[in-house]
Amino acid sequence: MLKFLRDTMVVLLIFYLYGLYSVQGNDADNPKWPDLYQYDNYAHCKEHGSAFCMVRAVVKPNSSNEVWNRIQGTISNRRFYPHNLVERAICIERCLKTVRNLSHSERQELLVEPFAVEFDYLLDSKFFPHQSHYRKLYGEVVNLCINQELRSEFGLLAFAEIEDCHEPNRRLDPLDTWDGICIAVICLVIVFAILSTIFDYHLKKKLALDDHFATNLEPIEYRLATIWSVPRNLRSMAAPPKSALGKDFLCLEGVRFATMAFVVMVHTLQMWMRVPLQNPEFYEDAFEDPIIASLTQMATNLVQLFFSIGGLLTAVNLLDFLAKNPDSIRSWRKVLWDKVVNRLKRILPVYLFMILIAATLFRRIPLGPLYDRIVGAESSNCRTNWWSNLLFVNNYVNGNDTCLRASWYLSADLQYYLFGIFALLMMTRFPKTTKYWIGFMVILNFAGPGLEIWFRQLPPISTNAIRFSAPTFFDDEWMEKIYKPFQTSSAGYFYGIMAGMMYHKLKHTGKILVDRKVRCNLYSTRIKCLKKILISHTDSLLDRTTVAKLYCCLLCTRIPHVRSKPQASSVANAILRFCDQEQLWLCVHRGLSQYGSQRIRFVIKLSSDRFLNSCDFAFQEKSGNCWNTNTSYRWEN
Repeated sequence: MLKFLRDTMVVLLIFYLYGLYSVQGNDADNPKWPDLYQYDNYAHCKEHGSAFCMVRAVVKPNSSNEVWNRIQGTISNRRFYPHNLVERAICIERCLKTVRNLSHSERQELLVEPFAVEFDYLLDSKFFPHQSHYRKLYGEVVNLCINQELRSEFGLLAFAEIEDCHEPNRRLDPLDTWDGICIAVICLVIVFAILSTIFDYHLKKKLALDDHFATNLEPIEYRLATIWSVPRNLRSMAAPPKSALGKDFLCLEGVRFATMAFVVMVHTLQMWMRVPLQNPEFYEDAFEDPIIASLTQMATNLVQLFFSIGGLLTAVNLLDFLAKNPDSIRSWRKVLWDKVVNRLKRILPVYLFMILIAATLFRRIPLGPLYDRIVGAESSNCRTNWWSNLLFVNNYVNGNDTCLRASWYLSADLQYYLFGIFALLMMTRFPKTTKYWIGFMVILNFAGPGLEIWFRQLPPISTNAIRFSAPTFFDDEWMEKIYKPFQTSSAGYFYGIMAGMMYHKLKHTGKILVDRKVRCNLYSTRIKCLKKILISHTDSLLDRTTVAKLYCCLLCTRIPHVRSKPQASSVANAILRFCDQEQLWLCVHRGLSQYGSQRIRFVIKLSSDRFLNSCDFAFQEKSGNCWNTNTSYRWEN
């Protein structure tokens, strides 16, 4: 596993260095157009007591302008930023100085009326309660300031809209009830952790166990009192799996780590594309490279690995539980309820805690001019749309207004889990329906995304390496309709379930595979036995004694494979019919030599004195007094 992780990191480093190399030295080739981002000094503006406004400006089409024609040539390429949309962070004091000397006619020329565009570029006004007020105060001066710069340098004009402004005397809202509840919960967690840790260390001195924090304490009150213990929980997180199932799938931990490393890297790059950049051409040039572009198409499939692991473990755990408790399948509704409740008990407490923090204290973290766009919008969504998270439907509802945007995965995963548990219970309860369930899963994997792509005219793979990420914080239609829903992204989970079913079947039919191997060895033994007899009796091949020895030898090879009393009686009767005393002794002696006493214990089930005497003689000849005829023919090892 370490070798795999090392090789993975080497590959990532190679691609990263290749990407850096491929985009160097291209600045001279980039067409000159307005900068996507220009930000005034936020701290300096606040020190001078001026308002600082975040502004989005859409460039007005002008076919006679060469710069506009260059911009228009990139609009259809989704691996380019939308260069007809520029973002400015303007200090109003500086802006007023810039436009102070403009005449009335110049002002009229620089003011642009709103015009229709085919894309969203502003967040909903509900996230900015004072937006209309700021537009009345600073809307005209902001338009004049931006258009004066665009016209003087590029001969272009734009329509600018204020998103939000930060006043120098701005204050955060006072603490409300939910803020107080969040603070109280955090304090309780900290207090419980401290007290539980202290008590756990006290027990360590008192009990003097070899590995105290890794030991499950017997009294229930001790387990409850140490449930918040920090060292005990850290040890539990780092402890290797103890169950046989956990050991069988230990390799998945490496897969999870490697996949999570990729996911973190991809989302980090995505966030870098969403924030203001001084050199956005870096990403544009990188995504024009065929290798980098190909890798970006794989990024949306990373989550399928987690779904596949989830489906695999769900199937294996449930099928193992049903195999150990066969009567529980009759009360499959109770099994379904218990499994779902157990899963929610593990997810909901932490999930609720994170939603509470995002809805309350998170919005009080100062992040400069991007505060309202990122933190404020997220906090507002958690205050209004928290219910879609708790109902685990936020991969369908409030797609662009969801609380904790990445939490769509939890909703999709729970939906797959419910379907997977129900399907497995039905397949176990009614085995004849298995082929229909598997057929449904396979058909849905193809029909779900296929129909969405067909009816909505969407691309089959994500082609929005940059466009959906910047400069807004919206998810585009492909992400909402193909990437997140149950019916379009189920392939990984469903095939994980099928893999788990296959693993369970092979694991519990392993005896059959072993028996097949034994039969192969048995066939080889018979051939060797036949070869020896043929070589030693070439002159009397048709002699009855030779045939008897041959058949007796073949019958003796059946001894280790007897599984029931009827089989034992059948083999014993055949041996007694065709084998004389000497052959019986050879038969049992050969069985002892090759298989050991435990493998031919069927002898104790027979009642023939002649056969038992031969067995008794053979055992004493081989291993002394290991066969005791005075104890009802019980073995002594």
